[in-house]
Amino acid sequence: MNDANKQSGWFGGHRQGSAANPGKPREIELELVRLLYQQAPQALGGSFIVALILAGFLWQAAVHDWLLAWISVLLLVTILRGLLIVAFRRVDVAIINVERWGALYTAGALFSGICWGSVATLWRPGWPVAHQVLLVIALAGLGAGAISSSAPRLSTFAAFLFPLLLPIAGILLVQKEAYADWVPAAALIPVYCS
Repeated sequence: MNDANKQSGWFGGHRQGSAANPGKPREIELELVRLLYQQAPQALGGSFIVALILAGFLWQAAVHDWLLAWISVLLLVTILRGLLIVAFRRVDVAIINVERWGALYTAGALFSGICWGSVATLWRPGWPVAHQVLLVIALAGLGAGAISSSAPRLSTFAAFLFPLLLPIAGILLVQKEAYADWVPAAALIPVYCS
């Protein structure tokens, strides 16, 4: 990377404060964004390990082509987020555009949440109960894990959590006749998101 890119952080020059947080000093916003990028490798690695375990477990119940497509898209998003982390580590954090780097990280979290939430579309009412429960537990566990990895920015947490949990909540609510026991849990998911 040339010096001009390193100084501007690829995505823009130095700016004071943040439009999203005008009262927050730039130094605090910078540290919050830095924390996101610091915690990301463990979160991405753990998330992908969970994806492999879930895919292996759902292999017996889900349509194989769709399951492979889902894991492939999730892998692509994980690789792109990893490249963003590498790019962030190469810039001079003293002069970066903090707002833009935070927005890029949040966009990555959003796409990851969409990928994870889309696994709910594989759900079929005829699945064995163990597969259904594992899917709900895996998604809820990822949401819980995102609390710590996305804690520095509420917008990042929300960008991941809503697309992660809303599809499964919708499926559980729509299928309430077959899953009367799931309705209270599904109704609580939007409350958990807020």
